[in-house]
Amino acid sequence: MSRQTFTYDVAKALTANGFSRTGYTYQGWATSASGSKVYDNQQSVINLTSVANGTFNLYAFWLANTYYVDFNGNGADGGSMSRQTFTYNIQQQLKENAFTRTGHRFEGWDRWGGGFYTDKHSVINLTADPNGIVSLYAHWQINQYLVTFDANGGEGGWSENRDYGSIITAPTVTRTGHTFTGWSPEVAATVPANNVTYTAQWTAETPPTPTIKTYDWTGTNGELNINYTAAGGWGDDIKVFNEVGYYGINLFTAKYTLEADFVDMRHKGVSHSDGDETDHTCFIGARGVKLGDTMSPAPSASSWHFSFCEINWEKSPIEVSEGSCEFSQQTGTFNTGGMPHLEYNKYTGCEHYRIAVNFNSGNNNRASFHIKCTFELPEAMSYSMNVGDKFDIYFYLSKDTGRCGGYTMQIQNAKLTCVTTNG
Repeated sequence: MSRQTFTYDVAKALTANGFSRTGYTYQGWATSASGSKVYDNQQSVINLTSVANGTFNLYAFWLANTYYVDFNGNGADGGSMSRQTFTYNIQQQLKENAFTRTGHRFEGWDRWGGGFYTDKHSVINLTADPNGIVSLYAHWQINQYLVTFDANGGEGGWSENRDYGSIITAPTVTRTGHTFTGWSPEVAATVPANNVTYTAQWTAETPPTPTIKTYDWTGTNGELNINYTAAGGWGDDIKVFNEVGYYGINLFTAKYTLEADFVDMRHKGVSHSDGDETDHTCFIGARGVKLGDTMSPAPSASSWHFSFCEINWEKSPIEVSEGSCEFSQQTGTFNTGGMPHLEYNKYTGCEHYRIAVNFNSGNNNRASFHIKCTFELPEAMSYSMNVGDKFDIYFYLSKDTGRCGGYTMQIQNAKLTCVTTNG
């Protein structure tokens, strides 16, 4: 503003204020830099000084602007905050946040167009406008909570941190011998605002009632022979059980116990064609034939073969421990190492245990023993023996190489017990 000229004793209005100051509103004129307002804008004044050509200085008087901050909860579901008043050029803390939002944590205030302030941040000059309004918006960060699915003795559970409000999909859990009945508590549709554990509920399954069926050999005592002229191989077969199995029973999950007495074991006293009069080991076993198939000296594609404690399918041996058979009631004279025992046998396509017996053939010696063996048929055999199939069981007598023919024995009291579950 330029200098204004006055005449003593002549009233004249002050020139309108032409100054401006950011953040302040002009109020009038003071007579010193730090003085209070004396004159209004364009006020009529007279005789400000009596000094000829004197100078009278006036100073613009300013008032700092007042402005306001409004707080927006920006999705808050709890709390409230009133407007806060600020004065330009005076530093002041923002109010402490009073908003809450389920599943979220407050991190500060956003100002549209730029600017971020932490809780109770000290601010100054957010706007220069008189009675201006600044809006701040709560900034929220979503929380994560630990969601646990406890399988409660089963398998398939998990435990993970998940965002609040995200969809929960319960896992599929299993537990042997139990039926899944649900989760406790009931699974929410989305992740709640707290750690949560859902525990699987189970009902123990009632095991099927075992079915026990016993087959007894009702035929006359049979005699097994090995022809003395044969140089090793199969001897006679005797069918001891007819139509084992019945419809509705899964033969291949059954546990079998086979018992029999082998009596009157002796050598017929015939001469060996090669003059070999020494004792030789005989082998006793059994095999089954699917009903309707024909018995043959060797296992075929339509029959299965086992030597008491070992069940064999062609080229598919099943390992069974030697402890699966028990021997008792042994009478007669057996050679050293020749008492009834299990002996491992291996030949092309079939490996199994068989009963080996070597007894003294002299002096009309007659030996006997009782055997009890336990075994299970594997499900792997079901490709040829199906649920409901029946089969016959034969005992046989065999020998290894060497002219050890002329042996004979009888079978008595044969019994086969099958313990299974319906399936």
